[in-house]
Amino acid sequence: MKSCNFAIKKRDFVMNNRELIKIRDAIFDFTVICQLLFFSIAIVVPLKLIAKSSIRIVGTVVDEISQHPISNVNIYFERTNVGTISDQDGNFSIDKGPSGSTILLVKHIGYFDKRISLKLSPGETKHLNIILTPKYLKLNEVIFTASRHAETVFKSHHNVTIADREEISIRTSPTTADAIREVPGVLVQKTTAGHGSPIIRGLIGKDVLLLYNGIRLNKPTFRFGANQYMNTINAETLDRIEVTKGPGSVMYGSDAIGGVVNMISEFHQMENNERASHTSLSLRYGSSDHSQIANASFRNRFGIITAFGGVGFKKIDNLIAGKDIGSQQPTGYNEWNGNLRFGVPLSQQTEIVLDFLTVQQNEVPRYDKYVTDEYETYLYDPQNRYLTAITLDSRPIHTNWINSIKWNLSYQFEQEGTIERKTNSNSLIKNRNDLTTVGSYLQINSIWQNRHIFTYGYEIYRDRVKSHRIRETAENIEQQRGDFPDGSTFQSFGIFLNDNIIFNLKFDLTLGIRLSRMNLKSQLEEPFGNFEDNYGDLTGIIGLSYKPKIWLNLIARYAKGFRAPNFNDTVVLKVSNAGVDAPSPGLSPEKSHNFEIGIKLNHSRYSGSMFIFYNRLVDLIDRYRGNYNGLDYYDENGNGIRDPGEVDIFQKRNVANAFITGWEISGRIQLSQRWLFQFSSFWTYGQNITFDEPMSRIPPFMTRTSMEFIPMKKLSFEAFFCIATRQDRLSTRDKDDSRIPEGGTPGWETLNFRCSWNIVPGLKLNFIVENACDETYKEHGSGVYSPGRSLVIGLKYGGNLK
Repeated sequence: MKSCNFAIKKRDFVMNNRELIKIRDAIFDFTVICQLLFFSIAIVVPLKLIAKSSIRIVGTVVDEISQHPISNVNIYFERTNVGTISDQDGNFSIDKGPSGSTILLVKHIGYFDKRISLKLSPGETKHLNIILTPKYLKLNEVIFTASRHAETVFKSHHNVTIADREEISIRTSPTTADAIREVPGVLVQKTTAGHGSPIIRGLIGKDVLLLYNGIRLNKPTFRFGANQYMNTINAETLDRIEVTKGPGSVMYGSDAIGGVVNMISEFHQMENNERASHTSLSLRYGSSDHSQIANASFRNRFGIITAFGGVGFKKIDNLIAGKDIGSQQPTGYNEWNGNLRFGVPLSQQTEIVLDFLTVQQNEVPRYDKYVTDEYETYLYDPQNRYLTAITLDSRPIHTNWINSIKWNLSYQFEQEGTIERKTNSNSLIKNRNDLTTVGSYLQINSIWQNRHIFTYGYEIYRDRVKSHRIRETAENIEQQRGDFPDGSTFQSFGIFLNDNIIFNLKFDLTLGIRLSRMNLKSQLEEPFGNFEDNYGDLTGIIGLSYKPKIWLNLIARYAKGFRAPNFNDTVVLKVSNAGVDAPSPGLSPEKSHNFEIGIKLNHSRYSGSMFIFYNRLVDLIDRYRGNYNGLDYYDENGNGIRDPGEVDIFQKRNVANAFITGWEISGRIQLSQRWLFQFSSFWTYGQNITFDEPMSRIPPFMTRTSMEFIPMKKLSFEAFFCIATRQDRLSTRDKDDSRIPEGGTPGWETLNFRCSWNIVPGLKLNFIVENACDETYKEHGSGVYSPGRSLVIGLKYGGNLK
């Protein structure tokens, strides 16, 4: 019995022990699970809290000029190792950013450094669209004029064409106006061979603004039609000519209704690795006028100072037209010119440039006055320009709100006069106007929130004229009232603001506004007395750009332009083609409202643009018959009797509304590595609504096509064909203009050839055959026929001196 009981107890003990083990294992498993849950809570929850409170920076880096993404950009927080590098699409991401106020540094070897101030909060995700400004620009692709900041032709909302240094050199043009004859949408009207005035979108003279390095050349003495002022800048000193078509009044104020032509001189700060001295010499000969043109220039570095200068000389004989027209006498003249620029770097970001320029022309004949036998002498003499300027250019790197600053102060002195003797007259009239201009402009470019590119600043100019006339006869010399009252002054002031809003790589918007004020003072004779008037205008612009493809840009744009009345509108007493213009007080500014749409292409094989525009013109100033000193004719000899040859008096009034519409198309197709095809056409239609007649001097339909063959890198051949249709839509003014044939200007076509050969390094030959078929033709509104068949030879040497 005992053994049995023991066995039972032993079995119960074993069973109890197993249960205890199970209980122990259960307790252990429960403990492990609790521990795992504890550690999970202890680890996962803080991780979630950290993830929730971490700061993330994401965005894209783009080029300010092209708006293309930039790869390999270093983006990091100041005084930390936290950062990243942008990928091939310009995208970047930083997942661990410091909270609070900090500085994000953005650096790339080809771009100016950028510092971005940020205030970051825990858990925040910051999106940035960073815009960088390139240090080195391909100037044949970049424009500065239209928006006062660097941008590509393709990106700009404006229709802009550049004639760069290479194109100016190849064209070997005798005048600066001739250098833009091949620019699409431009007709160059020439009253005589020594003149040249661009017609842009149907407007000319005082309605087209001329600039030299951004400095206004338009003066209150500018007359209605063509003028000579563009020819007082030497093309050989220019690095480029930027032609902006359409109103530019928001950036440049009065006169920029038809367009803006900015002539930019050749200059760049020499680097330390460049040779200390460069020199060049260019020679040109043209058979149609036996023109002989020579220019010599140098560029040198003296320590940290870079100097650039040059001198030129022109000897132009009478121009020979096509076929039976022959020599047009007189059209020849002489000129000499000089320029000098100094660049002084104040730091790596700031430099000062000093600019000096002079052009002197004497006895430039006005040919159309001789053709009509109205005058036996009509010479522009003198025709001189003197200009000096100082420009401060800076790109601050320690300010977040200023990207660049440019400040300019300029002084100009112009001497312009005429020597006139009518046929069978015993009187010689000498007119002389001396014009002094002091001006200044400031433009600042700022990038705000990496989305807005602001351009803002001011312009101020003050003009003062000294005018007199001398009437010489065999018996005496008589002082007379000049074209303008002595001491007349014209002051203009404007402030402007333009915002280019970049929403993304495909879409951007431009908004601009300008407030302009002008003041004109002049002491007129009785019955007018002291004359003073003020003019003002508020102009604006809105432009949209959509780029569905990287090579396609769709543009829509509205711009308001204006032109304030000047001396020639208000206080002039001057003989013109159809009578005498007399003082006209009480005028208001002319205004324009321009609407346009455009397409730009920038593909690897083809590029080009097409624009359609409509420009509504309001309060146009026009000439009406009037009175001066109680007479409706100009009593030239003061005898109170209307003698033969004494003409009607005209005065100006704001009387007309009109519109100009048209289209411009241009393009180039790279057929192969050796063949390049280019074309351009434009058509303009203008109508004076008030008088129900065509606008004056509207160009005909014009087209140009060319084929260029490049057998080797140093040699190119080009054949180009130019066509202009007949223009017989004439205004009353056109019909009275002796420069326009009765019934209108005939159409014409010319075939031309051009060869450019780099003979040896530094020596280039340009050879041109103009008007190969010897056609007789003239540009619409011109007073002189264009050259007949002619040969032009240009030779340019550019070498280095050790």
